[in-house]
Amino acid sequence: MGGGPGQLRETLDHLERAAFEGVVYRHTAAAFPPRSGDGARRTGGRWNPPDSYPVVYTAADLRIVDLELGRAAKRAGMSPAMMGPRRLSTIRVRLSRVLDLTRPDVCAALGVIEDDLTAGEVALPQSIGEAAHHLGYEAVLAPSAAGDGSVLAIFLDNRAADSVLEILESRDEYVADGGSH
Repeated sequence: MGGGPGQLRETLDHLERAAFEGVVYRHTAAAFPPRSGDGARRTGGRWNPPDSYPVVYTAADLRIVDLELGRAAKRAGMSPAMMGPRRLSTIRVRLSRVLDLTRPDVCAALGVIEDDLTAGEVALPQSIGEAAHHLGYEAVLAPSAAGDGSVLAIFLDNRAADSVLEILESRDEYVADGGSH
């Protein structure tokens, strides 16, 4: 993707905003509320830089949640079990302004391929996330960097009045297996 942040914003601004409605999953340390994006705001993530804006990172299925945790544990030199018991939350989501990077036409418009979004380097995904956040997107739906599936990164401060982010269930003492189930 060339052209700098201005070109990226212009391209994103002309893309159709997708809707997303469904159930997603999220794991957190037991001390953190499932709808808090403060940890990602402070430390950053694939779709937001450190010290930026709150993001709730979710996955479309439980296997991806576990794979993402396994990937994070590996980066920290730990096993998923060493990350301690987690809180697993099932969340009903309805959003109307989503950047859908699972669509090949959207990626083509941005001049990116899936590997650009899922490789170890996060500078490009963070730039895309920052531009989408600036333009008022509510979330980014993207391929998971940890496996075959999708993640939904929800920009909490951009949620529309009619958006839904409803906790259906939270289960403490969840021990992730790193995606082996």
